[in-house]
Amino acid sequence: MENVNKLIAQFMGAKKVETRGSLQPNGFVLVKNDGDKVFFYEDSLPYDTSWDWLIPVISRVMKTAVEIGVDIFDGDKEEDVFGIEDGIWDDDIGLTYDCVVNLINYLNNCQVDDIESGTLTINK
Repeated sequence: MENVNKLIAQFMGAKKVETRGSLQPNGFVLVKNDGDKVFFYEDSLPYDTSWDWLIPVISRVMKTAVEIGVDIFDGDKEEDVFGIEDGIWDDDIGLTYDCVVNLINYLNNCQVDDIESGTLTINK
């Protein structure tokens, strides 16, 4: 989970911070909506256990898809979108988390070649 939580943190705009000294592990700095910066150790990012952390990620995934012109409601990604909805309704954070991670990986592999014409390349 730790590596996947790092993937989510980076998708959310967190910046990796290398700590000095062998006693302190590396971490991430997240900028909250109010502008405050918060440091979290890599192994303590709770995206997989906290709805308070996961729900903003869902919002960011949906907004990112719209911004880059990816229709996540079409094709094989539709299953993950509805999986998120089912996970929320069933209070199943594990299902929701897995579907969010699938969509982040998908979006990370999408590249907008020409923003003017909306040309999109999906690297598989």
